[in-house]
Amino acid sequence: MVKANTLERWGEIAEFVNKGDTAEGVLHNIREIKTEYGQTSILDLKADNGVKISVFLSSALQRYEWGDYIGRYINIEYIGDMKNPKTKRTFKNFDVSISEEAEVTTEDLPF
Repeated sequence: MVKANTLERWGEIAEFVNKGDTAEGVLHNIREIKTEYGQTSILDLKADNGVKISVFLSSALQRYEWGDYIGRYINIEYIGDMKNPKTKRTFKNFDVSISEEAEVTTEDLPF
């Protein structure tokens, strides 16, 4: 499980620190927030134990059409840093698994 900070309104915030860290659960919501660095998106997952997990979307995770996966079980695993061959910048890379079918309907979503 990922190291997580807890903020009451967000639940646990996933922090991918070590290779193999994961965040998983049913995708319930996608939020846009403004940070000191600009606009960013957050996935709200509901874990099997009922805990809400918020995942900030890094550039590597922004390539997915997350809105298509509401209600599906998502597993995000940090697989290590990679270097962009063009920019030479290092970024976090992830392996993402998405269930084929929805685990819940939109009517069942609690938040």
